[in-house]
Amino acid sequence: MALPGDFRRVYENGKTVKNRLVVLHYRENDREVTRIGFSVSKKLGNAVRRNRVKRRLREAVRTKASEIRSGYDLVVSARLQCREAAYQDIVSAVMDAVSRAGLRQDSGGEESDGSRDG
Repeated sequence: MALPGDFRRVYENGKTVKNRLVVLHYRENDREVTRIGFSVSKKLGNAVRRNRVKRRLREAVRTKASEIRSGYDLVVSARLQCREAAYQDIVSAVMDAVSRAGLRQDSGGEESDGSRDG
């Protein structure tokens, strides 16, 4: 995902799953691929710190991409605790959100209401 309008559509028309480190916004995209965008707020710190968090999120998703179902637009947003978290905790948080959204390859489908707080 590259355009601001794509992010906006996911935020406005999608569902949300939260945990301690990340917020996952998602919606179906009528494509055969899953598009993933990342959002890191200025609240997390200066550009160096934000870019480090974003790189760690990207790598966490890249290493687990084969486990994520196709046909969705995802926006992974970092929460404040993400800036101090260990890399493995970030990987676990991302996959927890993906699982709770019902978007894991081995899962049976979406959650009934698709919205969880954690």
